[in-house]
Parts: sequence; C-alpha cells; structure tokens
Amino acid sequence: MATRRLTCYIAVCDLCGMTSDDFEDGVHAASPDEAVQHVTESPFDERGGWTLTPDGVLVCDGRKDAAHEDAHATAGKRMGHDAMRAVFAIPAPEKWPTPERAYAKAPSTISEIGWTARTARTVSDGSFGAEATREFWLRKAALLDRIALADEHVGEPGDATEAAGRAARRLMDVDDAAVICDPRHYVRQQYTRWITHQ
Repeated sequence: MATRRLTCYIAVCDLCGMTSDDFEDGVHAASPDEAVQHVTESPFDERGGWTLTPDGVLVCDGRKDAAHEDAHATAGKRMGHDAMRAVFAIPAPEKWPTPERAYAKAPSTISEIGWTARTARTVSDGSFGAEATREFWLRKAALLDRIALADEHVGEPGDATEAAGRAARRLMDVDDAAVICDPRHYVRQQYTRWITHQ
C-alpha cells in the first residue's frame, strides 16, 4: 500500500484556542495564508467569518464574549448567529496547563507506548470482557499529544499532529464534553487532573 506524508494547516483562534478543525466543514489548507483566508472570508456574508486584526491576532466567531465581540466589532464584522455564548467556566488560554506542566509527572513515552499497546491488545482480544476505559482514552490521547509536540518542536508537524487531534476529540466524545476549546488543551487539562491523583 502506497502512502505519502502530507503537511496541512488549520486556523487557530488566538483568544480561545478553537480551531477551524473543530467544525464539521473544517478545511485543511496547503499554507498558513490559505487557512486564514478560508476562515476570514465568508462566501455568504462579507461581514461574517473570523477576524484577523491589524496586529495579526486571529479571532474565531465561535464564542460570544467581550474579547471576541470587541475584535469583530472593531473590524466591522458581526458574530455568527450560531456562536456559542460563554456560559461555561472555560479557562483563558494562559490558564490551560502547559505541556511541560501537564506531563511533568508522566511516565516515559516508551513506557506509555507499551501500556497503550498492551491495553489496546487486551481490549481487541476481548480478554476477560475487557473494554476501553476512560483511562485508556486519556492516556492514549496524552501519549499522542506528547509525540506530536516533539514533532512540532522540530518543525515537522504531520501524521502525529493529526493523530493527536483525533485522539483528543475521541476523549472529548467519551467525556461528552462540548468542543469549546482546542481538544489537545482539554487533554492536557484532564491529564493534569488525573496524574495528580495517581
């Protein structure tokens, strides 16, 4: 089977971390400029879409709070009719655990690869009626996030970044959590809470 590695880009809101990939019609673009253009230019309404401020801050139209609304109003845009009202206690971007903090007490990556593989094998074999637990999905998502972070650190985002995003969204599905943030930030928050009690 032939495969080829592709690198693509998605837009990320600088205020809340929401990404263009968090929406059903999320587009993966061939360049950073194309990703920004896709979210800032609405084909239905010239005053709709995300806002790129003059100082280069990209602001989504998926949340209605003062910071988001001010950025759109200043640019002469309006928030989408389906924008979510910020009714949950969502941490500001600087309040999400950093990767360093989230994974400070984590076992080595090699150890986690082994644990995840053994657990996945047990679940797929149906041994002793085993089923995937929340711990499995959390540790798998955290492991893939750590691998993706290493790739991104050396400027080579790719398959690992995509896999980390999928695993993070799977954890949010397991938790029945609304997609109100970057799913990988959610993984780090949940992993920090989990590892603290181990």
